[in-house]
Amino acid sequence: MELPICEVCAKTGLLCPGCEERLERGEITETDVEVSKKLVELKEDHPSLEDVALLRTVDTGNLVVLVTKQGMAGKLIGKRGRISRALSDHLGKKVRVVEEVEDPEDVRQLRKLVQDLILPARLLSVNVVYEPDGERYKAVIHHRDRHRAPADTEELEKAVKELTGMEVEVTFG
Repeated sequence: MELPICEVCAKTGLLCPGCEERLERGEITETDVEVSKKLVELKEDHPSLEDVALLRTVDTGNLVVLVTKQGMAGKLIGKRGRISRALSDHLGKKVRVVEEVEDPEDVRQLRKLVQDLILPARLLSVNVVYEPDGERYKAVIHHRDRHRAPADTEELEKAVKELTGMEVEVTFG
């Protein structure tokens, strides 16, 4: 299992000097530490977690996004969502799992990221809007799925910004 903190720290719940320093420098977050500890605990009941690589977490307030390597999202979600649900219960927040994005300006990759982020809501489109002062991105969620989205548009926009470094307007249409 690959975690943002070393596995010894995750098992003991105490940070070694190296992980403590990374936390102080802002390379890892308290949420990274909390999720890592819980994943090590869950590994006993979910052996599939042994192969998982959690790269980082993004906490927007009511939503925690777990970023994993390509092809590992299913293992981190768990059978019938048991792992992500356990993490959600532990954190007291909604949890979404997304795979790392290599090129956020590739609309297909951006679309997959946003779709994974808003599930079970339906994504209608991700568009590049060209304006005189440059281009911007806009993600449109089906208006009937407003209540199914894991967070409000402001939190979703914040999550996408943290994950990609890009401003993406999220709307319902």
